[in-house]
Amino acid sequence: MLDKFLDFCRQNNLFEPNDSVLLSVSGGPDSIFMANLFNEIKNTFNLKLGIVYINHKMRDVKKEISFVKNISKEMGIPFYFGELIEIKKSSKEELLRIQRLKKLKEIAKKYDFNKIALAHTKDDQAETIIMRFLKGTALRGLSGIKPKSDEIFIHPILCFSREEILNFLKKKNICFFQDPTNYNFSFLRNKLRHIVIPFLEKEINLSLKENLVQMAENLLADENYLKEKAKESYLEIFKSEVPFPHFDRFKFLNLPKAIQKRIIISILKNFNFRWEANHIDLIIDFIENKPNKEAKFLNKYLTFVSTYDNIYICPSFVPEKPIFLKKSRNLKLLGWGSSLILSKKIKENSFGMEEKFLKKIKLTGMSYDKGFKKKMKQLKIPYPLRKYLPVFSIGNKIVWIPDFYMENIQGKNNIFMRWKYEFNKNP
Repeated sequence: MLDKFLDFCRQNNLFEPNDSVLLSVSGGPDSIFMANLFNEIKNTFNLKLGIVYINHKMRDVKKEISFVKNISKEMGIPFYFGELIEIKKSSKEELLRIQRLKKLKEIAKKYDFNKIALAHTKDDQAETIIMRFLKGTALRGLSGIKPKSDEIFIHPILCFSREEILNFLKKKNICFFQDPTNYNFSFLRNKLRHIVIPFLEKEINLSLKENLVQMAENLLADENYLKEKAKESYLEIFKSEVPFPHFDRFKFLNLPKAIQKRIIISILKNFNFRWEANHIDLIIDFIENKPNKEAKFLNKYLTFVSTYDNIYICPSFVPEKPIFLKKSRNLKLLGWGSSLILSKKIKENSFGMEEKFLKKIKLTGMSYDKGFKKKMKQLKIPYPLRKYLPVFSIGNKIVWIPDFYMENIQGKNNIFMRWKYEFNKNP
C-alpha cells in the first residue's frame, strides 16, 4: 500500500522533500488511512506535517475532535482546529465545501503549510463524475477530481478504493469513526453512494467505478492539452496590462470555441468570484456581438469593455472622487484594482515629471469635467472605455492617461510613475 501511495504521489508531483503538508482529518476511514501513510514517510522525506479537524457545525462532534486530537498526539504531529459558519440553506452541500476549503487555506497560511492534503478516494472520484454529469458539465468537469488543484490542494489517496482502505485498516487494527451524516439522503452524494451506484454496479456494470476513474484520467489528459493550447493562444492575443488587461478582439474571435472558453476561464481565475458555465457563454456572446459596448458580469463585480478591436477587463468600482498623490510613495488604489509605483528611475510605461508637481497631481475619479471629455474625444479614446480610465491631471490640465496620452512636464529633478494593474496573464 505504501509503495502504491508513493508511486501515485511521485507520478503527480504531489509533494517534495522538506514540504510542509497540512492533513485534513475528520476521523473517518479515508482520512485516518491518509494520516497513517504520511506518518510512515514523514522522516524519510523530512516533511513538516500538521493535522487539522474542521467542524462543519452540523452535529455534536466532541468525540471525533478528541479522537483526532489523540491520533495527532500519538503520531507526534501538531493538531489544529477550524470551525465553519452554520449554514441554514437547502444548498448546504456546495456551500459547506466552499467554506471548508477556504478555512483550510486560512489555517495553512497562518501556520506556514504549502500543501493541504485531502482524503478523496477512487469512490469519491466516481461519485463526483456522476454528480457533475447530472448537473451538466463540460470536459473539464468530467475529468473529475485532479491529483493537484488550486496550487495548494493535493489528493494523495485518489488511487485507492474505499474497499482497499477498509481492508487495510481492519488488517492493521486501526480505529476510525463513521460519520452518521454520510447516510443523510438530503445530500446528493449520499444518494449516489448508497443507492444509485450500487444499483448501476449490480444491474449494468460491475466495473462502473473503475471505468469512470479511467475515463476521468483520459479526459484529464485531453483537458490539460487544451488548457496549454489556451495559454499559448492567450499570450498571442494579449496586448498589455496598461491601463487594464486587454486583448485583441478579432484574434480572439478567430480561435476555436473550446480555446475561447478556456481563455475566459483563465481570466476569471484572476478574480475571487465564483462563476458558472453560463457566465462564460454570456461573456463570449458579448465579445462577439457587442463592439463599442460595456457589460458587467458576476453580480456587476467585473466589467468587460469592448472597443472595435480590443477587449478590456476593467474595475467595476472606480472611485467617484479624485485622489491627490501628495507624497512620493507607492500607492495601492483599491477601487481601481491597481498600484501606482513611484521611482527615481525610468521604467517601461512610466510617466516622468518634475518632482515639485507631485504634490499638485491628482487621479480623477469617474466624474470628469467638460474639458476632460473633450480631450478624450480628441485622443479618439473609445467612448465606453473613457469613464474607467485613470486620468492624471494638474489643475484643469490632463498630463497623463496610461497607454493613451503623456504630457512632457519633466525637468532636472524627475520622478517616474508606473501604473500597475494586479493581473496574472498566465494563471
